[in-house]
Amino acid sequence: MGTLRMQAVTLGTLRMQAVTMGTLRLQAVTMGTLRMQAVTMGTLRLQAVTMGTLRLQAVTMGALRLQAVTMATLRLQAVTMGTLRMQAVTMGTLRLQAVTMGTLRLQAVTMGTFTLAGGDYGYITLAGGDYGYITLAGGDYGYITLAGGDYGYITLAGGDYGYIYACRR
Repeated sequence: MGTLRMQAVTLGTLRMQAVTMGTLRLQAVTMGTLRMQAVTMGTLRLQAVTMGTLRLQAVTMGALRLQAVTMATLRLQAVTMGTLRMQAVTMGTLRLQAVTMGTLRLQAVTMGTFTLAGGDYGYITLAGGDYGYITLAGGDYGYITLAGGDYGYITLAGGDYGYIYACRR
């Protein structure tokens, strides 16, 4: 609704620019590299590197593409309004579909929505996180997590010790 430009430096570098309603550009570096660009309502591009490689792209309302590599391979693609297709390789294969307008839902996940909300100790968090590092929908100990994870590995909807899980443990 208005124009927001914010710059902050605390142990990591945060650069955030919001220009119009729903337009967000975010660059952050803290123990890993996070690049996020949102251009229209629901458009999200995210690249992060820390102990594993996470690439997240959302092109239309609820369209999401995710690639993650950490001891196991995760490929996530969503192409239509809120349609989610997920393949996770860790002892087995999972396919998950969710249909919601712009909302990513994973089974047994409470915080499935990608929003910029809150943050602790002056670091960058997405939808809440602990100890001020980059998290998606809450995570611990400052590494990249998706919907909660432990010990700094890439997880989906909660996982332990760097393996990819698609549902809460």
